[in-house]
Amino acid sequence: MERWFKTVRGQLLIRLTNDDTGSLEALNRRLWAWVEGEYHQTPHHGLDGVTPLEKWAQSDSVRFPDPHDDLDNLFLFEERRKVQKDRTVSLNGMVY
Repeated sequence: MERWFKTVRGQLLIRLTNDDTGSLEALNRRLWAWVEGEYHQTPHHGLDGVTPLEKWAQSDSVRFPDPHDDLDNLFLFEERRKVQKDRTVSLNGMVY
């Protein structure tokens, strides 16, 4: 997971413009465009040279949450953090 955030910092955050960060909606659009258009389409050394999209499609263990799961309870953990000038946050010594 930490590697993914390093990739986001090195490939996406450095290219963001004021228009991309003007609203949460704009930032989410830019993030998903990058994830779908670049990240998921790029072969990864850690995935034996296949793309994340190919690896996900090959996996038998990918599953969606049970509709009866209480997702609000599963994601109950909340922590307030300060967003740094480079648009990262730290939690438990890790930078995201």
